Amino acid sequence: IRMYFIKHNLFTVPAISIPSQPFYKNYRIQDLPVSYLNLLDEQNGGYLAFNLVPTTEPTRDGLDSVGIHYLFGLHEDFGTSILFQEHYHKAFSLPEYLIFFSVNDDQLWAFDYSNITNGEPSIRYIDMDTDQWLTIADNFATFLDLLQVAPPDINEEKVLSRLEANHSFLLGSDND
Repeated sequence: IRMYFIKHNLFTVPAISIPSQPFYKNYRIQDLPVSYLNLLDEQNGGYLAFNLVPTTEPTRDGLDSVGIHYLFGLHEDFGTSILFQEHYHKAFSLPEYLIFFSVNDDQLWAFDYSNITNGEPSIRYIDMDTDQWLTIADNFATFLDLLQVAPPDINEEKVLSRLEANHSFLLGSDND
C-alpha cells in the first residue's frame, strides 16, 4: 500500500470535519472526488511523501515537472483545509469552477469542475506568477499515480516558502 503522507509528530492533523452546508458556492463535500476523500482516511491532509508531478511543459520547478508539498484536509483550520475556498478565490480572482486542494504562495492545485470525465473533475496546476495553467491529470486517482519522490530542491539562490521549508525538512528527516 502506497502511503502518501509523511508521518511525523511536528504538525498536528485535525480531525475530519464535514459541514452539512455547501463549503463554497454550491459545492458540497459529496462533490469532491472519491479518491480524494478516501485519501483523507489515511490522514486528514498534510505534507506529501511524494513531492513531484511530471508535466508536459517546463514549470518554475523543472523542465518536465512541478513540485507539490501539501494536500488540504477537511477540517476547520484555516490555511490547511479545503473548506476555505472563498479566501483563495478572492485572493486570486479565479473561476468558481476551481476547487483548490493545495496552495503554495502563488502556485495552486485545483479540481477543475469545468472539465468532468466519468463524474470526476480534472486536476489543474496554476502558477499565478507566470500565468501558467496546466491540466495535470483527468482525475485525482490518476494524479495520485503520477506522484513521484524527488530530493528537495534547496540551493542558496532559491527562497523557500514556509511550506516548502517545512516540507524539505520533513523529506530530509528520518521519519521511521
